[in-house]
Parts: sequence; C-alpha cells; structure tokens
Amino acid sequence: MQEQSLYIGWDVGAWNCDRNKASRDAVVVVSDCENGGPQFCGGVAALNLRPELNTCLGSALIDGFLQRCGVLSHLPVRVIAVDTPLGWPLPMRRLLSAGTTTRIPENADENPYLFRQTELDLFKRLNRPLSAVRDMIGSQSIKGIHFLAALGATTSRVGVWEFSEPQTPLPVSIIETYPAPCKSDRIICNMVDDIVGQALTRECMLRYQCFAEDLEDAVRCAAIAWLYANHPQTLRNPPADIPQGEGWIWLPSEGN
Repeated sequence: MQEQSLYIGWDVGAWNCDRNKASRDAVVVVSDCENGGPQFCGGVAALNLRPELNTCLGSALIDGFLQRCGVLSHLPVRVIAVDTPLGWPLPMRRLLSAGTTTRIPENADENPYLFRQTELDLFKRLNRPLSAVRDMIGSQSIKGIHFLAALGATTSRVGVWEFSEPQTPLPVSIIETYPAPCKSDRIICNMVDDIVGQALTRECMLRYQCFAEDLEDAVRCAAIAWLYANHPQTLRNPPADIPQGEGWIWLPSEGN
C-alpha cells in the first residue's frame, strides 16, 4: 500500500485581498483515506497569505500553509494545485522583451497576447477562462508565480513544477487548475460531495460561511491535486505544442 500523503488546494486571492469583502485566499488540505479517495484534514478561508509569501522560503512556506490550516501532520505533501495562472502568454512576453509582434484575429477570444494556449484550448471546449493580461486576475497570477519562486520550484515538464529539499522525502509537484469547469465533472463532483460531507469539513464551512464559495473552490483544487497523484489518467495532459513557459491548466478529461 502506498504511503499516505497530503494534498493542498489553494484558491488564490489578490495581494491585498484582505481588503476584499467577497474573495480572499482559501486553502484546503486533504490526505489519502484508507478506504480510497481523499479525506479532509483542515482548511482556512477569509485570509491573506501575503505574510507567509513575504517571509518564508522553501519547505517553510509549505509549513506555513499547513499551519494556517491547523494541520500538524508529519505526512509528506505530494501535490499542490493552485487556482491562478502560473504562466503568461508567450506572444505577449515576446512583444515586451523583443518587440516581436504577432497577428491578432478579429475574435477577442482568440487573441494570443491575452490568452495562453491552454486557455485558447478551453474556449474550444465551451469554457470561458479569464485572462491574466486583460482581466482582474493579474494580482493573483503574480502571487502564484511568486509562490513558485519563493518555494524554489523548477519546471519538470509543461504545466508541472517540482520542489524538493534534503528533508523532503518526495518531490512536491505544483500544478495549476481551474475550479469552474470542475463543477460539471462527475468525478470531481462526487469527490467534492464526499469531502464536504465529512464532519470536519462541515465544521470548517460553518466557521467561514461568508467565504464558503472560496473554500469549496479550494476543495476542488485539492481534489485535482489528489487525482493528479493517484489517478493521472483522469486528467487531460497538455498537447505537444504547448509552450513550456505558459504552463497548463489541469482539468478532468472529457467524458468523466
């Protein structure tokens, strides 16, 4: 039997989300359950993780997230799934760094300056992701990218960053996800229902009921983290032509 691990889901708020009455950072930690599937270990919402991001590096940053959730387990963290863009469009970066231009289609949802390949791919599947360049998620995106840098994570393949230190038994994988499309996926819905139905989760939801939507999105992120580690075949892998620097949004494969 595989050793138990922890999985973290983070619904990212802006750098100054402590001033936002509607949406702030929310983090949920789940672990492997003996009967299969993830079980809730702890969670927190209505906060801003800026202090941890300013003062912690490497494994201390992960420890800070766990402490915020009230999780004191010695189990290793295996995957962290983050709800914010962890990369920016390659044509936009080329435009800024070298003045290299590209043709812009008439359809706004096909603009390669505004959307990464992973987002253009989602448009084809009738999802409408936001743009870190155009929409009001740039602050959250930079916060997530800062997290990768402070952690010391490096790219292992398209859409996957890994972090390890001598004291970490296994590398920690960090991936990007997007909770909105997960709401219509059968596997994710069943997992979220199971997690939210657990007594400890209900207690947490009551404590942060004004930010219950943020907390549920963090649960969905944690579910994706667990699936990535335990059932990767249920998630859609990036096509071969996705630029590595843009990253990838990990979501359930179609038909689940």
